[in-house]
Order: sequence, then C-alpha cells, then structure tokens
Amino acid sequence: MLTYEASNAYTLNMQPKLPTVNVKSINHLEAGKRIRALREKAGMSVRRLANEMGFSAPFMSDLERGRRNWTEAHFNKAVGILSR
Repeated sequence: MLTYEASNAYTLNMQPKLPTVNVKSINHLEAGKRIRALREKAGMSVRRLANEMGFSAPFMSDLERGRRNWTEAHFNKAVGILSR
C-alpha cells in the first residue's frame, strides 16, 4: 500500500498482515463460565490453571468472570489444559 508522507515522498508499507480474532464473535462471559465449569470439574484451582497458562491468578479470575476478554488461542489453551 502506498502512503503519502509529509515530506512529499511516497513510501511503501510492507508490514505483514497479522491474523486477527473477531472478538465480537466471542461471548467472553460465556467462555469464562465454560472454562470455570471445566476447571471445577477437573478439580483444579484458579491459581494452578493460571500458572499453567502463564497468567496471574487475578487475571485468570477476571477472564472467568468476563471482566477481561478471551482470545481464541487462550481459550483453546485453557480447554487443552483442562482436558488432560
């Protein structure tokens, strides 16, 4: 894509397009409820799941309560951990 710079020169933007997740398609509250149910069924604490995912326990709790937004990758990682 060509862009016009203030210096009156045209530059070529060569940045790669990164994959994105349509966050509007994720019901973050429902995703958190499902993960919490799986976690409780597995007998796992919030702290342990958070540690395995590389998150803090408060952040994991916020995800489960729908206060933070899930990414597709994090949701799938949590499901994988809880499915072992």
